[in-house]
Amino acid sequence: MPATSLTRKCVVAAAAFIAKLIILALVCLFFAWISTPKAKLLRNSVAVNNFEIHPADPPSFSLELGVEVEIKNRNFGQFQFPKGELTVAYSGVPVGSVLTGKDRVKATSSKKIKAMIWVKYQAARDNPKANSRLKGEIGKGVIPLIFHGKFKGQVRGFFLFFKEGKTARLKCAMAIDIRTKAVRILNCHVKQI
Repeated sequence: MPATSLTRKCVVAAAAFIAKLIILALVCLFFAWISTPKAKLLRNSVAVNNFEIHPADPPSFSLELGVEVEIKNRNFGQFQFPKGELTVAYSGVPVGSVLTGKDRVKATSSKKIKAMIWVKYQAARDNPKANSRLKGEIGKGVIPLIFHGKFKGQVRGFFLFFKEGKTARLKCAMAIDIRTKAVRILNCHVKQI
């Protein structure tokens, strides 16, 4: 009897040890899994200041665009980035950008970043296509802009044992109504890398 009792105890102890290892491995995988943080433009936060339009030849516009971007980190480690880059483009040409400072988003939380972007565009005299495009949009009363955001950094997971580079990106199409100086956000796409 003592031999079978000892064998039974060994089998139970081995099974318990294996079960603990499996549970520990699952917990480590759960906490070590790193996803890409998400960035989004808060729709109600976009404001236009000092909006000026010059429809004469060559046409131009300038404005200050106040934005607020929210970065959501769903990881169990913090997301650190040395800088964020916010850019505004008109007709594929960058017309304004700003760099945000070094920042971090704590584990499983979000952070809002405010920025003011000075936007200025003047159509080239020797480019009649750009001149007519901007004059046409001024005539319609709407100036379309594309807003890009990029936050490149590292997610540090599971007691800082794992570090993985991640980039949160966003791209929003917006239109500025010339008469009301209001911004309409047409659509936003969140890109993950």
